[in-house]
Parts: sequence; structure tokens; C-alpha cells
Amino acid sequence: MLNYENWFKWTPSINSEAFIQGTYRFSVKNKNLKIMTMFKHSKFSFSPKGFVDRDLTWKSNKQISVSRSTESNWGEESKRPMPSIYQINLETNKQIGISFPLKNERDFFPISVNNRKNLIWIRTNRKQACVLISTIVELNQRKWIKKIDLGSWYYEHWNWKEVLSIYQS
Repeated sequence: MLNYENWFKWTPSINSEAFIQGTYRFSVKNKNLKIMTMFKHSKFSFSPKGFVDRDLTWKSNKQISVSRSTESNWGEESKRPMPSIYQINLETNKQIGISFPLKNERDFFPISVNNRKNLIWIRTNRKQACVLISTIVELNQRKWIKKIDLGSWYYEHWNWKEVLSIYQS
């Protein structure tokens, strides 16, 4: 398991924690979203078989957004799967894609902002990146910041906190 602090998030107001669990250093293999409810000692997995979750953020105590791609072996860079953002309803387990990057792009690092009414994420093609923003209800995405640097890279994981920090009052 890699030590990425963004892979561990407490719910907004109940005693549950979401985290990405797995083995190996590659971000494209064996990384699954888990939710653990404290005091009940129960753990649930929300990643469908054959997929990996790469980043996460809470929308509410019952909804979470993740950056998700198909699971793969390491292989050639151009053949590695591209993640997009999915929204998961934890009560019904309904999981829908909410971002639709082009073939050579990927979506990472979702962040809930503005009292969890908006979602921000980073879109990259491995050479450059931009920041998108969307209302969570209508899912109407638009570019917010056109060019940002890439964070440091380690086996298909970029450290986006090096290049994007959101201040919320």
C-alpha cells in the first residue's frame, strides 16, 4: 500500500472513513475503495471487479466521488487505462460516471468544495493539465484553470497537492 494522504478521508459528519486499499506500487492494479464504519467494525468495498480507484472525495455522508479506471498490468504507457470521475451512492451502491475525458486524457484528484455543492478535479494528458469545475447536481463541467504543472510522478500516481491547493473558508 502506498502512503498517499489523499487516499484516506473522513466522512463530513459521521464516524466513517473512506480509503483506497491495495498492494503493489502501481496505481493501475489492485487499488479498491473501502469504507469503514467506526465502532461497528464493518468494512465495505465499493470498487467493481476489474477496476481500480485512484483518488476520492466525499460529497455527503452517503455519496463519494472517485477517480476510477479499469485495472491493468503495467505495460506500455499509451495502453494504460485512463481514469474518469465516478459518483457513488453508498446506500444504493449506484455508481455513475460523471466526467468524460477524451481518449488521451484522464481525470484525477476530485475535491468537493463550496459546502459540497461543487466538484473540482484535474484533467491531464501526461504532458499538461487543467482544472475543471462542475456543480454536483447538474454536472455541467467547465475549465476553471487552463494550465497547471504536473505533480511529481510515481508509477501512474501524480502528487497533485504540489500544484493545486484549494482554500475554503
